[in-house]
Amino acid sequence: MSQAVRTERRGAVLEITLDRPKANAIDRATSRELGDTFLGFRDDPELRVAIITGAGERIFSAGWDLKAAAEGEEALDTDYGPGGFAGLTEIFDLNKPVIAALNGAAVGGGFEIALACDLIVAAEHVEVFLPEAKLGILASGGGIVRLGRRLPRAVAMEMLLTGRRMAAQEALRWGLFNAVVPLAELMATARALAEEKAVGWFQGRMEFGPRALGARSILGDARSPAMQKTLNLRVKFRESFRPFAPSVLREDVAEWFELDGDSPYMLMVADVQPSKRREMTADEDKLFGIDKLNVPRSEIPAVTHIDYSARVQTVHAETNPRYHALITAFKELTGCPVVVNTSFNVRGEPIVCTPEDAFRCFMGTDIEVLVIGNCYLDKADQDPALKLDYKDAFELD
Repeated sequence: MSQAVRTERRGAVLEITLDRPKANAIDRATSRELGDTFLGFRDDPELRVAIITGAGERIFSAGWDLKAAAEGEEALDTDYGPGGFAGLTEIFDLNKPVIAALNGAAVGGGFEIALACDLIVAAEHVEVFLPEAKLGILASGGGIVRLGRRLPRAVAMEMLLTGRRMAAQEALRWGLFNAVVPLAELMATARALAEEKAVGWFQGRMEFGPRALGARSILGDARSPAMQKTLNLRVKFRESFRPFAPSVLREDVAEWFELDGDSPYMLMVADVQPSKRREMTADEDKLFGIDKLNVPRSEIPAVTHIDYSARVQTVHAETNPRYHALITAFKELTGCPVVVNTSFNVRGEPIVCTPEDAFRCFMGTDIEVLVIGNCYLDKADQDPALKLDYKDAFELD
């Protein structure tokens, strides 16, 4: 693998990074290398999802290397190699999802790479546009076909014929992008959750009401059989059997729970879908008390009660875009759109209000990652002298 195309395996996820200065432009060799990479991803049974992104913060990809073409090094009608341009635009038997993580502008063929992906997640500063018409050429890497499928016809025609730039928030409103997020926090936080770490999540203004809804929350991996016990004993410092509630993407709620409506305030109870449940064995059914409670009952055991019920929060892109984007990224990494959501506090303590409150709780418990706004803090990187002991600081409820 060359320096222009870097790959990294993270479990079932293949991360592909374009790193070809100055603009991550695609030449013949890079296109063919990407083609071999995507074919390898297609044929590898252990890989389920691919993410393609660009190095740096300014540009995802400028598309075809027009400078090389102008200097006679490359022909515009060159053989792109397997999979067509960038190895992706003409690979029609790829039955695994590919996510475009746009770290910067996607220009011309770079935008066409994104359009060939199944999902597009973009940083807040990203713009996309197709300048080919101004250069007297066609957006022949799939832009002519795919753009009209993702946008209203009039909007697509305007972009194709005028080269108009579209900012990230407008692309999100049209449904072209699945999520728009701060560049620094997204992948790191999603990976921390996928690694079964407890994450303190502090964003914007506080919630008002009886539940934490993604502004002052402690988050965890709902798939983990140990997460309920971990959060109770090591973070909340309370009995291990106390239940937790799930946050789920609104668009996925009916697939995971017997609920097909809005529950944005975590006040409605619904059963886990039968297809997601796990029936107890005869030996497990004979258990008693805490031993029986600890038996996993579904694919999301950390939020499934003994009767298969859960108190569900649906998360909506329109009302909580950052939290929605985080769960979307977690889903892209794991295939699961559900996370544990509990209030950001320990037993006997009010919910955290200020960043100082959040940092003290972070340093006094076994929360492993703290995200405040765009700031990402790993416990391992903190000054040990700041560590606190919350375990005996508060009386039992």
